[in-house]
Amino acid sequence: MPIAGKDANLRITSGVATTSTNEAATRSTGIGASTSVAGFVQVTSTAHRHLDPDATPALYLEAPVGVTTSLVSSTLYNVQPVNGKFEWKTGDPSTGTYTADIEWLTASQVSGGREWSLNVESDMFEVSEFGSSGWKQYQPNLNGASVTLSKYWTDAGFFDLFNTESKFIVELVVDDAQGWKYEGFVRIAADQIGTPVDGLVGESINCTFDGPVLFST
Repeated sequence: MPIAGKDANLRITSGVATTSTNEAATRSTGIGASTSVAGFVQVTSTAHRHLDPDATPALYLEAPVGVTTSLVSSTLYNVQPVNGKFEWKTGDPSTGTYTADIEWLTASQVSGGREWSLNVESDMFEVSEFGSSGWKQYQPNLNGASVTLSKYWTDAGFFDLFNTESKFIVELVVDDAQGWKYEGFVRIAADQIGTPVDGLVGESINCTFDGPVLFST
């Protein structure tokens, strides 16, 4: 386990996407034909895996290699824009060389970032009945998450994102060396700026995840 704060980081994506055609993508199979876990195709470049959620990427398959390139039907997969995956609904992608036309977002380190905290929770319905022996019983409902970012104030970047109601990806890096991070799309819920008389100007940002929180290694 890493020492607290060692190699940790905080990154957010740009607001403007970059268009890329014929982007290399890598095929991955599921964990076995006897399971329900399907395979996927993922954008090869780790720097280009954050996709614009408002764009519609296109996936292409060259099979046999060097002969025919065809558009892969979007009915076969679901797009996971957080980590640039085309996740097959059932089974594994066909063999061959894959490329994609995508719009990707740049992830940059947050200047002045010094602390983040992630809170993941599940709403619960109480389903207690007679015969529960005096103990409450619950059924999970919807999952959600929020994150608090603390930083030294450097510019009005987060205020601008708050003011335009932008949605962006945040990377909460536990250990840079290992590549361990939590990531997902968020919206800013609050931006608090504090100016003490005898200290540095600080900023605390509260964000609400818009969709799932993913853990990458």
